[in-house]
Amino acid sequence: ARAGIDMQIGLSALSDRARVADCGFLKPPMPFGDPRPEDPVEIRAITSWGAADATALPAFYRKWENQRADYPSGNAFANARSIARLCAIPAAGGTLDGVRYISKALIDEASSLQVEANDSYLGTIRMGLGFGLDSPTFPSPTPTCFHWGGYGGSFGTMDQATGISAGYAMNNWYVGAGRDRRRVRLWKALGAAMADLAAQG
Repeated sequence: ARAGIDMQIGLSALSDRARVADCGFLKPPMPFGDPRPEDPVEIRAITSWGAADATALPAFYRKWENQRADYPSGNAFANARSIARLCAIPAAGGTLDGVRYISKALIDEASSLQVEANDSYLGTIRMGLGFGLDSPTFPSPTPTCFHWGGYGGSFGTMDQATGISAGYAMNNWYVGAGRDRRRVRLWKALGAAMADLAAQG
C-alpha cells in the first residue's frame, strides 16, 4: 500500500472480482504469431492446474477458488500501471518516491547473469535471479534491461541504465512463447525510447 501498487497475488475479496477485466477469463486464447506445435512441457503444466488444455484456461480462471489461490508464479492480478510501478523500484536501484524497498546491491545481483541454458519450453535463455536477461532467443528492449512476462502476454521490464520501467496487461491473452506481435511492437518502441535516453546521458 505504501508504494501505491494495486496488485494482488490471488484475489483477497469477492468484491474485487468486479474490478477484474473479462479478457483473460471469458475469451479464448488469441492466435497471434506463427502456429507452434503442441509443447509437451506446456501441456503438462496446464493439465497440472486442472485444465484440459490451453483453451480451457479461461473457464479455469473464472472459478473463484482459482482466482483467490495463492500461487505467485501464475495468479497475480494487476493493471499495467501497477506492473510498471512495481518494476520502477528495481529500475531505480531499489527506491521509489524516496523510499528504499530493496538494496541496490541485491538489484545488481538479481539482474546479473546467473545461468545460461536451454529451457525445454522457452529455448535458450539467460537468467538473473528470477529475471530474464537479454539473449538472442529472448531479446530485451536493450541489452541492460531485465524482465519477465506472464502467461497470456503480460510483461514487466526495467532498466537501471535509463531508470525506465514498463508494464503491459493485455486485453486479450495469447498462448505461445515469444511470438506475440503485441509484445514485439512494444519491445521495439521501448528499446528506441531507452536508446534515445541513454544517448542523451
